[in-house]
Amino acid sequence: MLPHTRSVINQNQLFLAGDDVVNDESDNEDDEEFSDNGTESMVSEDKLSPEVLEAFVSLDIFAKVWARTQLPAQNVMMILKEFENSYFIFTKVYTIQTRALLCVNNMMSTLPIDSLGGVNGVYQIWVEVGKLVFDQKSNRSTLMESATAVMRAALDRLKLKENANECSTLFSNMAMSDIEIMLSGIRECETSEIRSNLIRMVGNLALLLMNNLNDTTSVVICAITEFILEQALKESEVWVLAEAVDTIVDLYSEDETDPLAAKVKLIDKLNILAPILKSKARQQKRLPKEYKVLVNTATSNLPRFITYKKTRLNSM
Repeated sequence: MLPHTRSVINQNQLFLAGDDVVNDESDNEDDEEFSDNGTESMVSEDKLSPEVLEAFVSLDIFAKVWARTQLPAQNVMMILKEFENSYFIFTKVYTIQTRALLCVNNMMSTLPIDSLGGVNGVYQIWVEVGKLVFDQKSNRSTLMESATAVMRAALDRLKLKENANECSTLFSNMAMSDIEIMLSGIRECETSEIRSNLIRMVGNLALLLMNNLNDTTSVVICAITEFILEQALKESEVWVLAEAVDTIVDLYSEDETDPLAAKVKLIDKLNILAPILKSKARQQKRLPKEYKVLVNTATSNLPRFITYKKTRLNSM
């Protein structure tokens, strides 16, 4: 099984990149931290040395790697699969696709957005990989994990404040019908790493829709919120539960989200979830380091977030 996306970057020998860094802040930190949640302290392209960055940009590495994610025509794949002597090639094609998607995932957070095709280019990658994930319903777990990581990374990049204006038009027509397949796919997902990627991905989608609130997008955001909370209640893996909690905190960290938080009864539902998270964290202590950081951060942040948001909603 592939490592979770928080550790893929350190283990992939093809490309080193940074992902979201979770800070374990002091319990005495002011509640205002939630209004700044989700911002980056480093420009993406500053994560690479100038020489490496120049090489990737000048050689158009991203476009070349992205091309490797595309499979040959369907009839060609069927022929390769049908004959014993070519079946080895058939499996290798999927291996190349999986590794290329991992590289795309890592480059998403480190290259200038112009080198990724701009905002429109990143959006199109999200759409194309979404077709792979949700239309084909592949049973190749390693491929699905790398593909969902790309979808997550794409929306991580698009949600940055400098891209907000351009993104608002791309997602302005997003309706509930557009995400029903995604939510169904998460419900049916049995692999925790893929489930985590998809939960964070739809959370980031809701965060993008916050930039263009209207009756339609509000319905979608509320539906995504309720879905993530429902998934969290029945989640068996504490680190995936922590990912869901972290996603909700990111989504509702800004004060402008107070009306939607009230509409979905966010505080009541988080009050039910908080002791479940705390109990599972005590039960599942033997976790990889990156998962422990995620769980510790979620268990620390959630009570403070509930207190902060409850005060806000009570003053409405």
